[in-house]
Amino acid sequence: MNHFNYKTLSLFISSMLITGTVLADKSIDQDICLTANTAPLPGAYQANYHLHLTKINSKATPKLFAINALETAIKSSTNPAQTYENALVGTGSVIETTEMLDKTNTLQIALTGATSSKNGAIEGLWRLNYHLELNPTTYNGSLIGIIDFTPIAKGLSYTPITPSYTETKNIQLVRINCLSSNH
Repeated sequence: MNHFNYKTLSLFISSMLITGTVLADKSIDQDICLTANTAPLPGAYQANYHLHLTKINSKATPKLFAINALETAIKSSTNPAQTYENALVGTGSVIETTEMLDKTNTLQIALTGATSSKNGAIEGLWRLNYHLELNPTTYNGSLIGIIDFTPIAKGLSYTPITPSYTETKNIQLVRINCLSSNH
């Protein structure tokens, strides 16, 4: 008896519809997965970014996209491997950059997120602010961001907001297959 895999067919048709078209012309939801184009430094986390873009039906020009994203990372140099996940939300649009001599369309994305966790033994809040500039056809591009940690004492409703840790990111990204991503 022949078994037909509708999920595989659906993924194939979706990829055929998406391939070779410009994002601004798409009216369907889309998943994009990205990773750094270089290996992480020894002892550092390797992060992947899973973005789900939904076109917003509005009269805005350029077209707007609502974005839900998940940053997942693994540090395999520890035993057991350390991992983290950050939920992010934001907005994106395909915009022609005009401050440069060579005008090109880029998918500009602003993402923010927050998570409670520890920095060493101290509990607190991590805040994430990312800006992505991606090629709207290949989705390769860059991520620049700021991550800060603010300690928050347990049981207190007010703690002075003084970040005890700030990190910046400036990495080049390449698109990866969302189905084969290992984290």
